[in-house]
Amino acid sequence: MNLLTTERRKSPRVMVGYNATFFEENGTFVAKGQASNMSDGGVFVLVSNRNGLAVSSQFVLEMEIPSNQTGHVNNMRYLVRLVRMRSIGHLYGLGLEFIEKLNS
Repeated sequence: MNLLTTERRKSPRVMVGYNATFFEENGTFVAKGQASNMSDGGVFVLVSNRNGLAVSSQFVLEMEIPSNQTGHVNNMRYLVRLVRMRSIGHLYGLGLEFIEKLNS
């Protein structure tokens, strides 16, 4: 039996550990989590509460990305689409597609 699958990604994933916050497009807070890996096309985020999160929904995702040189944190904002959601123990893993980078 061969368990290899074909990778559908257009770009490689990079392991990260960024704080991530979800907002509705009107600015209402939805959830907080931790981005665990990302690529040019999207990001995988772990959250403990999935209330308000539904597959195919769009959100504003804000990630706190530390600067390597100064220790300063840059807040990067993206419009994202929730592509898939799965239970991972007591957490939920969210596969998010980047739609547009927003002004920080």
